Amino acid sequence: MLNDIKNTSFIIECFKQNTVQNDLNTINDQIAALSNLKATGLWRSEHAKELNDLNKKRSKLKKSLNRLKINQSAQARMRKKRRLVMVRLLNNHPELAVELVSVARSESGRPSIEDSQLGLLGNTCGMIF
Repeated sequence: MLNDIKNTSFIIECFKQNTVQNDLNTINDQIAALSNLKATGLWRSEHAKELNDLNKKRSKLKKSLNRLKINQSAQARMRKKRRLVMVRLLNNHPELAVELVSVARSESGRPSIEDSQLGLLGNTCGMIF
């Protein structure tokens, strides 16, 4: 189990990262269009201000996307480290496993309700019948 935790990687794109990336792609397209105007000779002075604003927005979006990715990897490292500490604690003190059933789970994902409330299904069936 300890080797499984060490070898897993949790870097997955999230909705916010995708949104920022899409905004960044849109701005890059607009910058490319303005650059094409400059190359064709249809450049005007108001385009310079628009290009400058787009470059500033692109810089902010790049920083924001980078920050989102760094925070995501930091949270993954934190969860991984917490899991390792929990495994070591349970290996050294197996008597704690009974008390920490809901916290110390080996599989990922949302726990089933039966794990945290052992008699729930039996009580529910008893109430129905």
